[in-house]
Amino acid sequence: MVDINYNMNILELKNITKKYGATTALDNLSIAFRAGRISGVTGPNGSGKSTMFNIISGRQNTDEGEIFLNRKKIPYLNIESANICGIIYVFQEPKLFDQISVLDNILAPKMIKPIFAAMREMNYDRHIQSICPILKKMGLWDKRNELASNLSYGQRKLLQLSRAVASNASIILLDEPFAGLFSETKQIIKQIIIELKKQNKTIILIEHNQKILQDLCDKIFLLNNGHLVNCEKPEKIWGKLL
Repeated sequence: MVDINYNMNILELKNITKKYGATTALDNLSIAFRAGRISGVTGPNGSGKSTMFNIISGRQNTDEGEIFLNRKKIPYLNIESANICGIIYVFQEPKLFDQISVLDNILAPKMIKPIFAAMREMNYDRHIQSICPILKKMGLWDKRNELASNLSYGQRKLLQLSRAVASNASIILLDEPFAGLFSETKQIIKQIIIELKKQNKTIILIEHNQKILQDLCDKIFLLNNGHLVNCEKPEKIWGKLL
């Protein structure tokens, strides 16, 4: 994980282009995210938001352009190197280990060794103690021994976010974290995001809801057709969204 200077941009994409055949998903996109801030990314479907997240998280390569982390150029970014750099992606549709418990879903990424061997280690109890407060905040402590497959949709989203929090990543990508949730679960996630900011985490979230963006974000980025249309304070951008 990189050392972070909270007075500067932690992540910069410069002149990024990504094409899928004849379709240009990102067109010479340059965008920068400040360390320790909550940044919202919005725009119509097909504007390039998910492609940008896939590139930042190392799931896709760029066709052109450069990526800088803490002002240092990253020559090649894949999922493993992104994780090492402290970047984690929380998907819109939860990706979990369905056939193991809630508790072990969080422990699994924390272990270096294969999961079933790792679960027999002496430090298992220590890891449980470290994630107990996270599960309690998420309202999942009573579900800790349940299989992930038995959780509701909202609980699955909370579990995936719990795993991101437990990872101690410095940059957390949230893809529509509030989509499809009841108000109570939305409020839990909102409070977790605010707490992460207080811990100087860098949060980048894709979101369409104007009020959520306005309530949470320090800065909002509007994408359209693979371009950055505007980058302003929340209160100045809404006319361009309508």
